[in-house]
Amino acid sequence: MTHTSPIAILLCAGQGSRMHDNRTHKVCYEIAGIPAIRRSLSHFRRAGVERFLVV
Repeated sequence: MTHTSPIAILLCAGQGSRMHDNRTHKVCYEIAGIPAIRRSLSHFRRAGVERFLVV
């Protein structure tokens, strides 16, 4: 059996219309000054995940 590294699936579809801002994509919203997508990738990398699938 071949061991493969885990893949993180990031759900990034949608405009975030419930956030009442149609100009900013929801993964670009900042959390504590860091865009949500960057924060998610950083946490996954620290957990040892090296492969990502963005949907």
